Amino acid sequence: MLLAKKKDIEESLPAFWYTHILYKQNHLKLSERLYKQVEKLFRHVFPKQIIPDKGTLKLLEQIYPSLNLSKVHFFDGLPWFIGDAYVSGIAMPGTYNTDKVHIYLKKYNPRTQGGLAIIVHELFHALQYQDLYKAKGIGLMRLFIVHYLSNYIRLYFKYLRQYGHHNANRLAYEFHPMEIPAFQQEHAFLYLLKTAKGVQPEDIKWGNCVCDTSGYKNPAGKGWLLLGWIIASLMMLAKPFVEIFFLFLAGILSVFSFIFRVIGL
Repeated sequence: MLLAKKKDIEESLPAFWYTHILYKQNHLKLSERLYKQVEKLFRHVFPKQIIPDKGTLKLLEQIYPSLNLSKVHFFDGLPWFIGDAYVSGIAMPGTYNTDKVHIYLKKYNPRTQGGLAIIVHELFHALQYQDLYKAKGIGLMRLFIVHYLSNYIRLYFKYLRQYGHHNANRLAYEFHPMEIPAFQQEHAFLYLLKTAKGVQPEDIKWGNCVCDTSGYKNPAGKGWLLLGWIIASLMMLAKPFVEIFFLFLAGILSVFSFIFRVIGL
């Protein structure tokens, strides 16, 4: 209603003042534009951490009773090295700790079934971190990442010649031995939601939804595992330096933004 009133007021103004208002909205000061770019750059490298509400946490605790959710942090936005990939979320080890799991979501939206399903999918990977590999390690150097990379690369080259780069990428993801049970968990969750019409999510019996992580066996050979170790090591070493560089760049741009604001630009 307030927006409608504002629009009525603007439309009742003389054409000159209405044009002036539009000009101010579309032509920010140099300092303001630079500040917005700094903020955008910072959030691209360091997505905003999200604290799920109590209702969402209660539901996730019922679905994953054995998962230590205090070790899981949620972020609104994908990591900078993922970019605009086709994935809607990704579970990664914390870069600057030894036992945390960070879940990055392209769009954090637990109010929809699809949004919740993505969270459930990624939390299954957090369960794999915890149950299969105890989630211990230094930054990205965790056994989960080594196994994930080794199998992803193995499947990518398996499908590359026949299906091309784009499809090989997708198939390596969809048929990954760590992704298959996560997709099963996601689909089981959606099925229970759809069949439990009129029942609140917190009242649904989620016991049948939880997949067992103990049956996983790594199919990658020693050569692929070695390649996974090498790539994980390089990522562990490079990621902090890249992020420090971006942080330094954002700091320089912030200083220029402050100077421009002081001199009125």
